[in-house]
Amino acid sequence: QPVAMAFDERGRLWVAEAYSYPTRRAEGEGLDQLVILADGDGDGRFESRTVFASGLNLVSGFEVGFGGVWGGAGPYLLFLPDRNRDDRPDGPPEVLLDGFGYQDTHECLNSFHWGPDGWLYAAQGSTVSGRVRVSGGAEAPVHTLGQNIWRYHPERRVYEVFSEGGGNAFGVEMDDAGRIFSGHNGGNTRGFHYVQGGYLQKGFEKHGQLSNPHAFGYFPAMAHPDVERFTHTFVIYGGGALSARHTGRLFGIEPLQGRVVLSDVTPDGTTFRTRDVGYAVTTSDPWFKPVDIKAGPDGALYIADWYDFQ
Repeated sequence: QPVAMAFDERGRLWVAEAYSYPTRRAEGEGLDQLVILADGDGDGRFESRTVFASGLNLVSGFEVGFGGVWGGAGPYLLFLPDRNRDDRPDGPPEVLLDGFGYQDTHECLNSFHWGPDGWLYAAQGSTVSGRVRVSGGAEAPVHTLGQNIWRYHPERRVYEVFSEGGGNAFGVEMDDAGRIFSGHNGGNTRGFHYVQGGYLQKGFEKHGQLSNPHAFGYFPAMAHPDVERFTHTFVIYGGGALSARHTGRLFGIEPLQGRVVLSDVTPDGTTFRTRDVGYAVTTSDPWFKPVDIKAGPDGALYIADWYDFQ
């Protein structure tokens, strides 16, 4: 059950295996693990598989860097240090943030992504809430309702909501200009373009009001012709290995349809609009359930296939 992927600075692929899902287990009884896949000879096949950490609980996303692994496991943001880089944690996981909701366990903190500014970005899904505080800090918790993009500074240990609202946020993508996007599981858009401090459209009757009572409007989703739901997360390609016509295109995974959609992305005022131009991956296998997509250091696109009938 590979729920998330990340590449390290050595080009290795890390995978979160989410065996605890869909139920958070009692403390100390988690089943999830992080594994490292290495391709030493560069032939495109992994020769080795190393378990970095096991016994984790409800892992929903992670990123590698700054001396270790930064993982989401509701209600926590955890840090697993590996400062000597021997592929073994230096000690037990450290709790950095507490209070992320997991009322709906497929909406937990997810889709971690290093920003060009050194912040760690991630998403919170639409049907959870949060009362997030820095572990050991004296500040009041930050209360959130529903979907948002948030970020955490790994050195200053600061948490903040980057942008509020949007779709059923599972996915964080940054294009080559550092602009932030997330997908949506609706039928009238491929996703949302986020700006810092912005308030985006959401289902207010279901997901709660905006936190700012003086926000008298909101940014809409990126315009798109009506399609089947849904685009779960996506990559805006800039890897250089595929043909030039694919540069800047959106490759979006569709778990319900079992395919990878391909869309053009074009400017539209202060935001963007999308238009489908085909499918990068299709299959007749009804168990194909892509849940994550990443561009590798070789420019190829890597897909995590949950592989389940439902």
